[in-house]
Amino acid sequence: MCDRCSLCSEPMALTLAMFHAGYSPDAVSYTTLITALSWLGRSADALEAFKELDASPNAQVDLYAYNAVISALSVAGRMTDAKSYLQRAAQLAQDQAAPAPVEAFGAIIKVWYIEAKIALEFYVS
Repeated sequence: MCDRCSLCSEPMALTLAMFHAGYSPDAVSYTTLITALSWLGRSADALEAFKELDASPNAQVDLYAYNAVISALSVAGRMTDAKSYLQRAAQLAQDQAAPAPVEAFGAIIKVWYIEAKIALEFYVS
């Protein structure tokens, strides 16, 4: 780990090199990082990246970032956390008079559907 962030790891070295070179990451940079970490199956790191975005003086959390972190948490089976962030996203959408975060709702519903399907297949067989 380095002095500047808590995300240092080999798979994200290229992205983090940009941050460490003095470029100020914006919401798009963080959202891309959150999505990449999710694809790597690293939901805890994705959540940490979201928290760093939330604390960043140079960037502001937006609905895209919420969608990314909710998807990461849902895929990892962290449904309580995903629902908590979904409530925050819905509040942000309401505060901004923006549409509800449909993508985030979809991520949670998809995982519930898969879990229900697996349970049903187990029960039937």
